[in-house]
Amino acid sequence: MPLLVSTATALMLILTDILASSALAQGDAIKTTGWQPLCKLTQTLGKIPGLAKGRLAHLRTAEKTARTAALKIQVYALTKENRSVVQAYQALARVLQETASSAASTLQTETTNAIDATYYASDMYGRAGGFLNFLNTAQGSTTQTGYCLAGSGENHPNGAFKPADCGNDQPSLPEHTTDITSSEQTETGFADFSTGNHADNSGSGNSKCQLFNTGSSSASEVFQASEKVTILGGLVSVTPNSVSSTWKINGGQAVAAAGIAQETNLLAKTYNKVKALNNARYPIYKETELAAVKQAASSPNLKRILVNIIKQDNPETTSSDDVAATLISKTFGDGGSLIDQLLTDMASTSVKGAKDTATEAVEIRMLNKPQDLQEVLDFYSRQRAKSIMKLTEEIKQQYKATKTDKQPPEDKEKVCNEVGDDQQKCKALEKEGCVFNDKDKKCKFDATKAEQQATQTATGAGTATVKCSDHKDQATCEKANDGQPTKVCGWKGENSDGSDKGTYKCRDSSTLFNKKFALGLVSAAFVALLF
Repeated sequence: MPLLVSTATALMLILTDILASSALAQGDAIKTTGWQPLCKLTQTLGKIPGLAKGRLAHLRTAEKTARTAALKIQVYALTKENRSVVQAYQALARVLQETASSAASTLQTETTNAIDATYYASDMYGRAGGFLNFLNTAQGSTTQTGYCLAGSGENHPNGAFKPADCGNDQPSLPEHTTDITSSEQTETGFADFSTGNHADNSGSGNSKCQLFNTGSSSASEVFQASEKVTILGGLVSVTPNSVSSTWKINGGQAVAAAGIAQETNLLAKTYNKVKALNNARYPIYKETELAAVKQAASSPNLKRILVNIIKQDNPETTSSDDVAATLISKTFGDGGSLIDQLLTDMASTSVKGAKDTATEAVEIRMLNKPQDLQEVLDFYSRQRAKSIMKLTEEIKQQYKATKTDKQPPEDKEKVCNEVGDDQQKCKALEKEGCVFNDKDKKCKFDATKAEQQATQTATGAGTATVKCSDHKDQATCEKANDGQPTKVCGWKGENSDGSDKGTYKCRDSSTLFNKKFALGLVSAAFVALLF
């Protein structure tokens, strides 16, 4: 800690010369009530740098913990297929992100408070400690007849002054978060500050300290007039007089009223800066991952965020509050009781994207740097975009292959009728549902045949042998779906293209199949990316 002792240094040089030229000091010594509170002040101020470091370290750790935990949970959410669970995890991550942002904002404010408090505390520490140690060194540690710092009964302190307890020039400055107590900094000043005169004008302390002598253009006196002189940044005011001197802390006035000082001098500014750092209050932030996530899971903000997510994903939902409350309880437990297990499972889950090789997986517990977790999120974002592009093209091809299934029956009939009696052309249009009628020698549209062709195109050879129209009752119709990758036949009142309405019979379900098949592809492909 820099000891800013310019004022004290100048005074020391003057006093050294004077004291060295005088066999005995003359004037009034300073009572213990005048110098011991200043020593206690240095002890209090000496805690400020460590408190500042501790506060800032706590906020930095809490901010990093919350931000990293949020990223981990976002990564973990990618491994889940259940949309509701994903929503819950995303909401939890958002709460942690808000906590991290809050801690970062508080850190910025506290950094300003910490710098101000440390600067002013260090300055006052150096001034007070340097001056008092100078006086102690000058008068010696054993009983002398001249001294400025008095001991008990205004006698020589005889070792009562402890340099290590009064502005130690080699402080350790340990990092801590322990507040300055109300007895160390009161609502009116600092410990043991009082407004009286602390110069001994009578008794054994009288005529002991040349510091209080005055003269008129005298070469042997420190002060040249009996007028009040303020030193040490307002900490002490001295009125020198060879008969009756005064030594008052802060000019004999309280430093502050109701915890606020009027900043008329360095002492008052120091008081306010120390107070601002010591009294700073902000949300409780947790430094460990488990504590931070549990706090987030119990935060009222979790439900607010989750409700918003549910509404965004399901605009038609009318009971999002109840849905969110149930989901929070089910996923995280009451009061976050399931968080321990959640973090255990998360830690052992493997993901890709953190290594140079895309296929190399690593457990989430090994990812503790925000940049590593962000790389994983970026990797899956790119893979998802790539997968969606590929699947979109596949779906387009699937629907293109079943285009006839979407044409109105009259358009399909027109295509077939235009072929007329050309059997070869009619055969070439079988996939469009065209069938050559041997009796009429004409090419005609067959809706059942069209659906069968669409099913065969979408499902492959494995489903081409299924002919739904052969089944005359609902039971055998549904039975025809056994062994198929998805539903092929259905007991319906119309064909998949909307034709032939009115009669319930076993009909082809190719359009339904194609939609489910496409969705299945999307789900399966993306899950495959994760594992």
